[in-house]
Amino acid sequence: STLPNPVVSPSVTTAYILQLSDGIDTVTTTSPFIIVDILPIITLPSDTSVCQNSSIVLDAGAGYATYSWSDGSTQQTNNINANNLPLGSTMYYVTVTNTLGCSAFDSVDVNVVTPPNINLGPDQSILTSTSTVLDAGAGYMQYLWSTGETTQTIIVDGAQLGVGIYDYWAQAWSANDCYATDSILVIVNNDIGIGDDQSDEYFVNVYPNPSKGLFNIELNGFKKENINIYVYNAQAQLVYQRSYDVLNHQENLRLDLREMARGVYTLRFNSKTVNHIEKLIVK
Repeated sequence: STLPNPVVSPSVTTAYILQLSDGIDTVTTTSPFIIVDILPIITLPSDTSVCQNSSIVLDAGAGYATYSWSDGSTQQTNNINANNLPLGSTMYYVTVTNTLGCSAFDSVDVNVVTPPNINLGPDQSILTSTSTVLDAGAGYMQYLWSTGETTQTIIVDGAQLGVGIYDYWAQAWSANDCYATDSILVIVNNDIGIGDDQSDEYFVNVYPNPSKGLFNIELNGFKKENINIYVYNAQAQLVYQRSYDVLNHQENLRLDLREMARGVYTLRFNSKTVNHIEKLIVK
């Protein structure tokens, strides 16, 4: 160029040579290198769908000086919790800038879809001579039970299980590949387990319930015998056990679960003539 102040736009790193001449003498000088850096390349995923009960991580790529996301995040990765988004499409934008101030921009559409509405219903009690059907609901693409079965329904047989408390869970997948989980307790009692051998009708009163862990228990109408007291957590694990001798027609006990985590527990009284279940709530 012969212009006194040329404007240049090099595509690669370049140094320019300037020659000045008055017709007799010539002076040559070299400019500093003009460094041309490669523009940042962002690798956000393609537009994607995510279940409402899950999350997704958006990654703008490593090695940039700054990151600016449309939701205010300034990190390389952005962990999107779909529970905080409305159903449908939400657009996310990010701008990255390198150390030379060069920037690039990209966006991704996150589509939040509804997960299955699986509901196994309330906890159930059956006898050792009976069975029950657990149903995860119709219309889903795939099922998985804690037993390993992959059908919509399963049969729980009290004779096969025996007396006890059993925890079952099921997962169901919808057509958009979302899944949800629900669980249920099945309590199996002996056929004579609700006081059939008692000479008088009995009842159990537990109060306060819910409580912060300290429960009063009234036993009325029990025979004079030894009873076992068990407490199970929501995973059907035994967390408390004691034995008690009933000596009177009316007995008052105190159950201390203050060291237990907050949640729902199952209280079971078991003897030769009684197998009684109560639900406890520690708040």
